[in-house]
Amino acid sequence: MEYVYAETLKKEFKVLASFYTEQVKGEEFHCRKIAFVMQKGIQNIQRPDAFIILMNPGSSAPKGKKSSSPFLYLEVPSKLPLVEAKPDPTQYQIMRLMRLKGWNCVGILNLSDIRAGNSDEFKILLEKAELTGFHSHSIFSSTRINELVSIINSSNGPIITAWGTNELLEPLANRALSILPSSRLKGLEHINKPFYYHINPILKERQLEVLTKLQEMI
Repeated sequence: MEYVYAETLKKEFKVLASFYTEQVKGEEFHCRKIAFVMQKGIQNIQRPDAFIILMNPGSSAPKGKKSSSPFLYLEVPSKLPLVEAKPDPTQYQIMRLMRLKGWNCVGILNLSDIRAGNSDEFKILLEKAELTGFHSHSIFSSTRINELVSIINSSNGPIITAWGTNELLEPLANRALSILPSSRLKGLEHINKPFYYHINPILKERQLEVLTKLQEMI
């Protein structure tokens, strides 16, 4: 399998996403609700070929210095504006899978909407979210079930579980698995449940191995 580099992928795909900033009890959380990786040339988001569930949006950010996200207070509306976003390494790996499968559009959801560049920062922000009562940072929270169902029912394609093996995720991952339709789930299961291997390992050889396994599975 040929490894396709970011410079090529940038010419073929784009990323659109909904960002928001939540203010709760003096704390501010920068979040991303959903993202779509799309073939360039597609004007409107069609029925996604698949969804993928990851840990959190990482350091994902809008493209362009002037982009801003709406401020919210303990409620995430069902509709937020989509803006072009900067692709990150995980999204490039999703683009590689899309090339292999011939897909036009893949939706990305996360166990948590909270944007954080590394797991240490994410842990701190998760703890703050719990302390401030910001439970709706997860689309799998009880207050956002209707929103989740509406999104995943917009496609009958596979739902790829690829949130990784960080122990911080265990409560969120268990809740997600209790809600998502098991008949549509595809992912590389870790020996320890409820974890699945991340779609984008660090080493290029492992990235190709994951792509091969997912291509065969889906």
